[in-house]
Formats: sequence, structure tokens, C-alpha cells
Amino acid sequence: MTEDNPKFEFMKHAQECGAIFWCLHKSAPT
Repeated sequence: MTEDNPKFEFMKHAQECGAIFWCLHKSAPT
């Protein structure tokens, strides 16, 4: 895939958002 592929961009964006959410979720107090 190339970065010009909208689906690739979406997947990359989703992975970045998911990683941020996961880090925040883990660091958040239970």
C-alpha cells in the first residue's frame, strides 16, 4: 500500500488513536 491510499491512511490513523487511547486507559487510575 502507499500513503496515498485512503484506507491505509485510515488504518494508520486508527492505530495511532488506538495506541493513544490504550496508553491513557492504562495510565488512568482504576
